[in-house]
Amino acid sequence: MPTPLRRAYRTFRFIFEREPWIFEVVFGCATAVFFFLLWADWRDGPTFGSLLVLSEVQPEDFWQWSGLLGGTVQSGVALLSSSHRPAWKWPRWITAGWLACLWGSMAAGAWVASPWTPTAAIYAACFVCNIYVALHVLWEDEYRQVRRAGV
Repeated sequence: MPTPLRRAYRTFRFIFEREPWIFEVVFGCATAVFFFLLWADWRDGPTFGSLLVLSEVQPEDFWQWSGLLGGTVQSGVALLSSSHRPAWKWPRWITAGWLACLWGSMAAGAWVASPWTPTAAIYAACFVCNIYVALHVLWEDEYRQVRRAGV
């Protein structure tokens, strides 16, 4: 009898192998909601000054709108590609890469603003998740091409 942790892992693996676009929609929606909340001036608690550090490079509106629009575009592109059309590989890859850069910047800003806080680790986890999604999009396309060829 599998343990609940193994069952959860098997379920995750089953969904991720067959319908990876679901995770892109979740990451995109979560990113869009987070940056919408930052745009609506809910910034004191969760950011710990990462936007203050990043606003020295670009204005705060740049970071807020790039996260809001990037998350929305990632969700939309993933939903449109759910029929597994290969033409959507590059938009999916680009949006995952854009959000990975955005979350990486947020993690670096949080680390500079206040090192050794959980916020920097959470942002770094979001960075890693989007890198994983970007690599999985490319892997999925290559794997499906090989599988279609019968190898």
